[in-house]
Amino acid sequence: MDLGMIGMMVGGWFASYVVNKLAEKVSLHLDDRYDLLTAAKAMAEDVKARLPRIQAVIQAAEGRPIRDPALATWLRQLKDATYEADDVMDELEFKELHDKLHGKGKVSDFVSPAVKLLKHFIMSDDDLKNLKNLVGNLEKIYLDINCMEEQLKDYNSQQRSVTRETSSIIQDIVVGRDRERDMILDVLLHLADEPESSIKCGTGSSSYPSLGVLPIVGIGGVGKTALAQLIYNDERVARHFELRMWVYVSDNFDVKRISKELAYDSVHDRIPDDISLDGILGKVRDATRNKRFLLVLDDVWDETGSKWRELRSVLTSGAKGSMVLVTTQSPVVAEVMGTMDPIELKSLQEDDYWILFEHCAFGEKILEEEQREKLQTIGRKISEKLHGLPLAGKVLGSLLNSKLDEDYWKMILESEWWEHEYVLDNILPSLALSYEHLNANLKQCFAYCSIFPRGYVLEKDRLVQMWMAQGFIQNKSRVRMRMEDIGDQIFDELTRRYFFLPTLTDKYVMHDLIRELAVYVSLDECLVISNEKGEIPETIRHLTLRTDKKIDAIMDTCRLRKLRSILFFGDYDSEKFYGFLDGMLKQSKSLRVLDLSYSHLKLDKLPDAICGLSHLRYLDVSCTKMEKLPRSFGRLCHLQVLRMRSCHLKSLPEDMNKLINLRHLYGEADTISLIAGIGDLIHLQELEEFRVKKKRRHEIGELKGLRNLRRRLAIKNLENVNSKEEAMEAMLKDKEDLSALHLVQNLDARRLPDAEKEIFEGLQPHPSLKELRIKGYGGWRVCRH
Repeated sequence: MDLGMIGMMVGGWFASYVVNKLAEKVSLHLDDRYDLLTAAKAMAEDVKARLPRIQAVIQAAEGRPIRDPALATWLRQLKDATYEADDVMDELEFKELHDKLHGKGKVSDFVSPAVKLLKHFIMSDDDLKNLKNLVGNLEKIYLDINCMEEQLKDYNSQQRSVTRETSSIIQDIVVGRDRERDMILDVLLHLADEPESSIKCGTGSSSYPSLGVLPIVGIGGVGKTALAQLIYNDERVARHFELRMWVYVSDNFDVKRISKELAYDSVHDRIPDDISLDGILGKVRDATRNKRFLLVLDDVWDETGSKWRELRSVLTSGAKGSMVLVTTQSPVVAEVMGTMDPIELKSLQEDDYWILFEHCAFGEKILEEEQREKLQTIGRKISEKLHGLPLAGKVLGSLLNSKLDEDYWKMILESEWWEHEYVLDNILPSLALSYEHLNANLKQCFAYCSIFPRGYVLEKDRLVQMWMAQGFIQNKSRVRMRMEDIGDQIFDELTRRYFFLPTLTDKYVMHDLIRELAVYVSLDECLVISNEKGEIPETIRHLTLRTDKKIDAIMDTCRLRKLRSILFFGDYDSEKFYGFLDGMLKQSKSLRVLDLSYSHLKLDKLPDAICGLSHLRYLDVSCTKMEKLPRSFGRLCHLQVLRMRSCHLKSLPEDMNKLINLRHLYGEADTISLIAGIGDLIHLQELEEFRVKKKRRHEIGELKGLRNLRRRLAIKNLENVNSKEEAMEAMLKDKEDLSALHLVQNLDARRLPDAEKEIFEGLQPHPSLKELRIKGYGGWRVCRH
């Protein structure tokens, strides 16, 4: 498929962050290089000044179906320049850090601190020229921005012109919603009988508990509007309410427009076009005064609640039992507007879904029994791919209904939904509304999830760490927050908006169609390929390989130099794979994430080429049975996450303590205990077990600098601590983020009780500790929760 004709995930937030970083880096490093200063620094200032327009264009293009090849090419050039800039700056930071850690370019102790600082920051002429060239590339791209802005405005106006609009008229059959329908009817028909004190007063009710607001919330296309139509047209509802009103709101909560629609429905006199907001609100108040009314606000997106409060103020004069039914994809809207717990719609059960799908696919058409059975067999397979989402069933069913032909139905079964413009135009607007209402950073994080195969079970910590590795998480506020905490907030927000669905095991999955939305908006960057040999676009930066011992299917991926993520799933021939991996790592110098943990490999060691990946931040070699890491592994000073569980490492490189940006380290206790000087890893946040040894750089004092440790820490072999002063060097009282501490010593008959007591007193933890376990203290075990 031509990538110029599909949606693009432009990465607005990331591009803005990198361009800002580029401008700052150029300004910082050119101050003392006058020969390059004049041109490059001026260009850097231009980049800063023009950044708002660049950001606006990128965000306007985010996830849009860009069908103009020239526009798609221009946007891709902008993105390429951004990624290249990020690589160059990251490489500069790596060089500075590496030289500092490994003692290169040391300045004499007799030289002044000012000279040392200058020496640390000055780059080579080649480095500076690279920066200047990057700024120049952005400058060239910027020359076309006026033309591109106009094209994007045209695209966006066309996009808005095809936005759906709903009415109160029932248009389709509704199946599988009897329970939700009865729950809503029970509330609507009996609210007037309830004492006001028993009505929940939520955020949306304020001081008006007599006006009930019941939200129906759920993912796009799950059938909220259809259920609301069913309720609205129920005969019992028609008899119960004196006045019924239906307004389609969408993402523009225009109080004046909505009020006009309500007043037009309610009064016979013509309302002048130039009427003021106060005037039209007064007419709504008059129309609803002392009447029991039902108002349906369909597809609401006003998450601030300010517009709703303005409208609500004139609806409180209605009779007791008046009700507002709100449909929304946003749990935030449900919380802000609702005066009672929302009705949350889930996907339909399989049997109900087939009834709906079959009705839409066959309609009233009469077919021969044999033909119908063949089509039903194919139709069931198609419906299973849609996982109970009514909108998808109706759209795909209608598409199939247009041609009741076996070959055509098989073609639909074997294709992806976005390959059919009819399906794209009818499903995407509903699904994409939730995506459109994300900020640019959340869009980036969501789109990245398309690299996981269908049905993949997400682990929150792993995904957040991958986002961090890609630079998607930055602390832009002045509040001191860990990147992990910011990532947790992003993950939780995506979960609240139904992009991730929790499982019973505290993990998460993506609804197949939500995953397909992620695939659609990231088609030019993210790709999952399986056994079949296929063309891999050069734009791909995040790649997942799924094979079944057929490595030949992916051998040509070694050509890809732009890769930033590689995930391996499936079974591989370990011997063949080693050569393939070596070649790939030599080519993919921009790699940030490498995950081998799902590959069922048995590797003796990693290729030495991995030590040349200066950008690498996330490495998972768990379950590979690896026995050895490359000798120069400590060069990877940007590495933030190292996972090596179920590996058989008998020794580690001497310079593991040079991985000073390491934040998360997972491995067997025997392996972790091999690291000499682990106290140098000051950013480390998890250390499940520390074994004290009578060996240099393995003493308990190594814990002193690890102030960021969180969750649980077990300190073992405390019999190797000789005094209270030595125990105090661990500085446990400074580790305020630890929630559990386990202190373990083997009984030592030679140690005097008083000396033992003093040593344990020297291990005093922070007062915020929630759990303390001591084992081996005088033969007793003490627990405090």
